[in-house]
Amino acid sequence: MLQLLRRGRALTLAVTAAAVSASIAYAAGGGPLGAHAQGGAAAAVSGGGGGSASVQLFTPNSGDRSGIGGKGFFIDLKADINLPLARSGFGGQGPATGIGQDKRFPGLIVLLSTTNAGAGKNLAGLFDIVGVTDRSADKTQLWATWQAGKANFGSGPSTVSVAVAGDRNHDGILNDAPDTVPDADGDGDVDEKDLQNFGASGIKAVDFTID
Repeated sequence: MLQLLRRGRALTLAVTAAAVSASIAYAAGGGPLGAHAQGGAAAAVSGGGGGSASVQLFTPNSGDRSGIGGKGFFIDLKADINLPLARSGFGGQGPATGIGQDKRFPGLIVLLSTTNAGAGKNLAGLFDIVGVTDRSADKTQLWATWQAGKANFGSGPSTVSVAVAGDRNHDGILNDAPDTVPDADGDGDVDEKDLQNFGASGIKAVDFTID
């Protein structure tokens, strides 16, 4: 009888331990609950934002005198985005779409302090070349190049600011650059502080001269 009681107690402890282990595994994502949690997490990412970019501005460099007669200067950059191609915002090849959000790289923000278009106007849609220069399962590199063909962007000291907009509509894709970045602090200039307020990443700003 004593042996039966001991066996019964041992069996109860074993079942309890197994249940606890299963609960821990489920909570950590190691069982069916984990599978649902991963799906929920993916849905949360695709619907709740995430992702950022690191931007490298190749030209202009600080102090450069660029262009002739207010035109001919270049803005050349790449963005390394920590998301796969499908969520990078890349919209495919195509021609420039005009001032405002670019359909090919709809997360890109490019500001020029002296542009005739006005403060905060996004010039990304003017870029001549946009393409994918590298990618992997979870990263995408997009390159964008523009040469100003007309003297519509002012002259003299200027500041170019570039960035990638955050996922403002929470669809999991970095494609939310605005046509115009708001002047959040109301100082009359749209600059790095306003880009930060807008939730952009990879912000870079360079002072140069348009000749």
